Amino acid sequence: MSGQKKGKKVKEAGCGCSEDNMEKELFMAALEAELREQAAGNESLRFFDYRKNNGITKKAISVKFEGSVPAPTFYPEEYFDNFLQGETVEHLASALLEKARSSRITGGMDLDFWKDYEKVKPGLSVKLIGYEKNCRLLEEIPYEKIEDMAAVFYYVLQDPQVHNATILIYNSHLKIWNITAETLCADAFRNAARTMPARILSLREILGMDIYNTAGPEENEQPDNKQNGRDGEAPEETMYVLSNSRSMFGAACMLYPDVLKNFADRKQSSLYILPSSIHEVILMPDDGNRDSAELQQMVSEINRTEVSAEEVLTDSVYYYDRQCGEMKCLSHP
Repeated sequence: MSGQKKGKKVKEAGCGCSEDNMEKELFMAALEAELREQAAGNESLRFFDYRKNNGITKKAISVKFEGSVPAPTFYPEEYFDNFLQGETVEHLASALLEKARSSRITGGMDLDFWKDYEKVKPGLSVKLIGYEKNCRLLEEIPYEKIEDMAAVFYYVLQDPQVHNATILIYNSHLKIWNITAETLCADAFRNAARTMPARILSLREILGMDIYNTAGPEENEQPDNKQNGRDGEAPEETMYVLSNSRSMFGAACMLYPDVLKNFADRKQSSLYILPSSIHEVILMPDDGNRDSAELQQMVSEINRTEVSAEEVLTDSVYYYDRQCGEMKCLSHP
């Protein structure tokens, strides 16, 4: 069944639902049926709703292989655009299963380590999520509230076969390990700063322009390194991107010890902090000409138009006051 044929059937159905949503639902139902048809005898399929960040749920499929843990998880809606471009459901189901088979963990994984906190501890880290949109999730997990955000904790799987796969830490895990949330928080922040150090780059560098030097990420924020422009100097940078070395959940770097302080001291200025996603924030030295309301409007607009719903952190603008060494929220939209 191709995308064009399927679309025609939907349009003829005449339903009060949106045609796009109806077509997507029909596609996912057809894909599920085709996956069941094509799956081998040693492959077990599970179809479920997966809860992601900001209260968003997605239809998910996990493919479990006999004697293999964990099971790779896929989101069928990610294949919908291919379907609309004319690929058949049969072909997409085959491609998904092949991807699952190539992602299979060979030899299995020893999960007994999970019972021993001393073995888990080196892999702990921290990320920031929005507080209000995740309030139901926060009932089940340890967290630290920071204004309208929450710092939550996760484990990065160390097996190279599951690159960057993570496990969110729940309250139930604290009971298994017999530790407090305070202990978890301290260990996770310590590990995060060590294994995923903060990195600050100018916006021009992020865009691949006017790279100052090759001294390494820790030196790239130096204001002295300028290249020649028309006037013999490049214009002063006004926007910098703060993330971590993996560009994954890097917004949490704004909470690392001394990261904001050191950068503010280098710039000899307080800082506006614009949370552009859960992966990064934008730092803007305060030159005395910023309007926090306009900045908040800019953050809200970017969140609506440029950032996927599950990666939005907050619409608020934060401010690091260099004089008192504190960060505060300037706006709650």
